[in-house]
Amino acid sequence: MNAVLAATFVYGFLFWQPAPGAIGSFGGQSDIGSDLLPGSGEYDAARGEYKVTGGGANMWANQDAFHYVWRQISGNVRLSSSVRILGTGGDPHRKAGWMIRETLDADSPYVDVVVHGDGLTSMQYREVKGGETKEVKTPITGPDRLVLERKGDQFTFWVARGAEELKEGGSITLKLPTAAYAGLAVCAHDKTRRETALFSDVKIGAANE
Repeated sequence: MNAVLAATFVYGFLFWQPAPGAIGSFGGQSDIGSDLLPGSGEYDAARGEYKVTGGGANMWANQDAFHYVWRQISGNVRLSSSVRILGTGGDPHRKAGWMIRETLDADSPYVDVVVHGDGLTSMQYREVKGGETKEVKTPITGPDRLVLERKGDQFTFWVARGAEELKEGGSITLKLPTAAYAGLAVCAHDKTRRETALFSDVKIGAANE
């Protein structure tokens, strides 16, 4: 059986087993969109860290351009990690965080939680293919921990700085197929550049009932 299609139930929801060439807990990686410098994803097993580099003009409006390290999921899921954008001098709106996406098309419906280079943190989402992106902002700036949770059509995110307790940033209702993609997204917000983010303490599990 093709490894991508082999499925396993874990904690009450469905995960596809990763294909050969998987990156840590993820089944693959892709440059989404066009007119962007190629990105990359690396996994340091000793440190349990993912270093993701992405180009792209933006993840916004009616199409996206970024690098995506992903796995296929089905059902309710909770995604969490620490995240840090490396380096200085990039666009203030370069972004890094978690994303759940219907397809790997540039104009796919999706929802994410991302921290920007200037500290702005928000949930972004596109309700229909080719539709405009909407946003829910949190007043908490510069967090280094992000959580994105899906329960049916309900998507909620939490953020925290350092050892602070997680605080809910917002919630939306969005219809995505049961089977979708979930993973780490990095966008340079500048098609001539690449930006890199470091993700640690990455956890992919079932959403609590």
